[in-house]
Amino acid sequence: MHSFLSIDVGGTAIKYALLNNAGQITKKDKVPTPTSSLTEFMKSLYAIIDQYQAQISGLAVCVPGKVDPQKQVVVFSDTLPFLKNWDLPKLFKEHYRKILPIAVENEGRAAALAESWLGNLHGETDAAAILLGTDISSGIITNGKLNYGAHAGAGMLNFVPTNFKAEGTDRLAGFNGSSVKMIQDVIEASGLPEGADGLAAFRMIEAGNPDAAKVFNEYCYQIACLILSMQAIVDLNKVVIGGGISAQPILIKTINAQYDQLVESMPIVKKEMVKPKIEPAKFKNDANLYGALDALLLKLDEQN
Repeated sequence: MHSFLSIDVGGTAIKYALLNNAGQITKKDKVPTPTSSLTEFMKSLYAIIDQYQAQISGLAVCVPGKVDPQKQVVVFSDTLPFLKNWDLPKLFKEHYRKILPIAVENEGRAAALAESWLGNLHGETDAAAILLGTDISSGIITNGKLNYGAHAGAGMLNFVPTNFKAEGTDRLAGFNGSSVKMIQDVIEASGLPEGADGLAAFRMIEAGNPDAAKVFNEYCYQIACLILSMQAIVDLNKVVIGGGISAQPILIKTINAQYDQLVESMPIVKKEMVKPKIEPAKFKNDANLYGALDALLLKLDEQN
């Protein structure tokens, strides 16, 4: 089997793994993400690639931001603005004086590919993966293929307005659906000490603290509204929820409950629309490593 290097670029860490084409991880590690400049970022990236470039058959990279699937160029990244117009295949060729198969993919679409390939969307022809973290990212599968849209913008749920009474970016799902913001709001609302973590926040939620529950239920309502909006547009059979908080069973349970209540309040919606299955994603922190590799393998299949 061939070995591939898969790299998941995040706002705080660059995770990387050596995998074979069956999706088996043989080595895995991470380093902090340099956020000061592209130069410092590339130094860290080259240091990772240097370890494996002599033994790999391809390089798969996942980034936060919009990616042109044809050119493999990052169009923009709010998380790491210096990645705008980032052309990794070109930089790799210039630095290493060699050509290697390279795929660059958006984090939400990578998660959808991972779940479709080896996870809880396997066999689904119309489905989506939603990642809940600092903001929201997603990938949508329609007719059995990843949906990029006309301008490579399909699935960018960050930009869906969910609060029209707010101003600026506070209107958007990326703000209102941030799990990081929700956890901080729970900590503050329930009187937890400064420095308390997400586990402490969920203990308050599960204990039935009314202030924590109010924040959490409103958050799950926002996600349920987002899923209903997606359902009205693309008619999915299943939606899987990923991100760190998806490991908490109460999250999926409450999103389902909020979706059901939302639909019950609108008889025409209940009558005309079919609810998608809303389940946890199989992959948590490693989703983008698998998904980036699948993007590369699909690219190689198309070339052969």
